[in-house]
Amino acid sequence: MSKPEDSFWSYRLALIVLMTGLITIAIVFVTRFSLTLWSRALDETQSIPVSREAIDLALGDYRLVVPGDMLSQTDDTEGANKIEIAVLWPELVGRRDDNIEWFADRSSQSRLIRLRLALHSEPIGTEERFTRILRPAFDGAPHPGPDGLTGQRFKPGTGFGPDVLYYGALTMPSRYLIFCSEPFDKSPQPDTAFCQRLIQVAPDLRLEIRFRPALLKNWQSIDQEVTALIRSFLVTD
Repeated sequence: MSKPEDSFWSYRLALIVLMTGLITIAIVFVTRFSLTLWSRALDETQSIPVSREAIDLALGDYRLVVPGDMLSQTDDTEGANKIEIAVLWPELVGRRDDNIEWFADRSSQSRLIRLRLALHSEPIGTEERFTRILRPAFDGAPHPGPDGLTGQRFKPGTGFGPDVLYYGALTMPSRYLIFCSEPFDKSPQPDTAFCQRLIQVAPDLRLEIRFRPALLKNWQSIDQEVTALIRSFLVTD
């Protein structure tokens, strides 16, 4: 007959395995689903009228003031759960009469950076996600990436598809992680070749950064400057 404590630990182990599986599925879904949004979002950006007037926006309990020419999707309804922003690198400016053509650029050298703010609480930390979920799915040897990053592909059947994870050494407050789809010249759908980075800018506020793989060499500057830009929109009073 099994002891009560044996049943307890068996239950806890099963629960941990279940939660790890659910978190893995969520990460894969967000990454793969975002691949389909790049081309569609480019079209939506062109349909928003250009206005530099600052716009007050609410996202849950957060209040933001964002220049109108940076907004690629507007949702001013009560209870809105995301804010979409588009800027050019390296200026970090919105759409203007003298740069509107750059926002329509679909080439591999596009300077467009798309940002999405959404209400989201991360159940596990970056390092735990890297160690428990991502690393066990790695396939083959790592390869050097741009500006000190390390690239790693995933095993078939893990749900990550052909994406490459680029990661930095654990020397920062949290490990740098970014998913990149197939290189532009190898992707079956070049319009969807881009890199995706997720950052918790507040305990329940997540920032998604998307850009072409050609910009990955600027990953440190993009991280610092884009995060600072978003924080400048937050009203703290």
